[in-house]
Amino acid sequence: MTATRKRPVVFLHIGEPKSGTTFVQQVMWSNRDELARQGVLLPGAHAQDHFRANQDLREAPQPDDDPTGAYTGEWDLLVKQALRADHAAVISHELLAAAYPQQAARGLATLADAELHVVVSLRDFTSLLPAEWQETVKHQNRLTWERWLERVMNTDPATPKPSRARWFWRVHDTPAVVRRWTQGVPPERVHVVTMPRPGAPADLLWSRFASVLGVDPAPFDLSAARANTSLGMAEVEMLRRLNVALGKDGVGGFFYAVQVKEHLAHDYLAGRPAALKPLMSEQAQAWARQRCEFVVADLRELGFDIVGELDELMPRPVATAGARKAERALSTDEVPAEQVLDAAIGSLATVLRNQFDPTPPAPQENRLVDLGGARVTASRKTTKRLRALSNKYPAFAKLRVWAWRASERSRARRKR
Repeated sequence: MTATRKRPVVFLHIGEPKSGTTFVQQVMWSNRDELARQGVLLPGAHAQDHFRANQDLREAPQPDDDPTGAYTGEWDLLVKQALRADHAAVISHELLAAAYPQQAARGLATLADAELHVVVSLRDFTSLLPAEWQETVKHQNRLTWERWLERVMNTDPATPKPSRARWFWRVHDTPAVVRRWTQGVPPERVHVVTMPRPGAPADLLWSRFASVLGVDPAPFDLSAARANTSLGMAEVEMLRRLNVALGKDGVGGFFYAVQVKEHLAHDYLAGRPAALKPLMSEQAQAWARQRCEFVVADLRELGFDIVGELDELMPRPVATAGARKAERALSTDEVPAEQVLDAAIGSLATVLRNQFDPTPPAPQENRLVDLGGARVTASRKTTKRLRALSNKYPAFAKLRVWAWRASERSRARRKR
């Protein structure tokens, strides 16, 4: 008699954004073999596969200049790989928090054959707001800090009208996010990981996440993981003015993501000292505190597994107008022009260095497309053909899963 295969455990990490997700994901991908050694599979070939799967599930529009092939079918493919895990698997992308109810329901349905655990990571609201504003600027937002914050404060989280403020609430209306993704999931299998306060040990966030996965955090090398470093006010203002100069349709979305967000913002601007920080009025602070109290009370009532401290989601006092000089926290119109100019000149130099190649390589069919941390090594035409065949023929999609599984086993043997 053939033994019945035990259901795999799947940990679905849905965000929220700006809650240490980049750090956690980079720890997992840079220690993928150690994760597998401890019984947790990270499906896909690289982190970009989880991004693509998330985009497919959410039916997100794809930039016209994206050379990597259609998203269609990527979610089902990643889930099939996860369900082939001998013990457990983890799927992680923070933009899953933005799924609409019907999209989340489909995602949960595809994972019905697993013992599903939903993981939500959170941070306190007052530190989240400026972090999210600068993230929108890295996605071509042209609104100043004050204008963006005003729109967020005055937008009803339930409004269906699309806007940048509405996007903020899609991913950060925590009670709505967790309810979308926990239908039918027992409360003990919903894990809320709180982001430690600044000054906490560097490995504390990873230790908390590892405890959810049931792995020992000690053997993991954290040196390759990059925290999503905050930019200074002058650097963000320079990017915002660049967005204004480029206009709404100035460059393609894929080009902007690679050249501006990755090479300029992450590789250069994040390395500059962030001396100036955004200022929140006392009214905005009071509003943010009220929101924190509402979210914390809701989480307590839902009875989820709290990994960390809910008190860490409550705001700490931040600089107001009275403390402006001491804290160097400024509004947009008070950023010194010379600091913005200095950031602009440094950015221009960075762009020129990235573009200059004294010995350009000969043209090749199998080009390497650099996406920062994500790389596509197959030729563009081949990748597109494979994905098109997967979408058209279910049997071919199964063949891709089989080929992926075979390559994983071969990689594991070589490692041993």
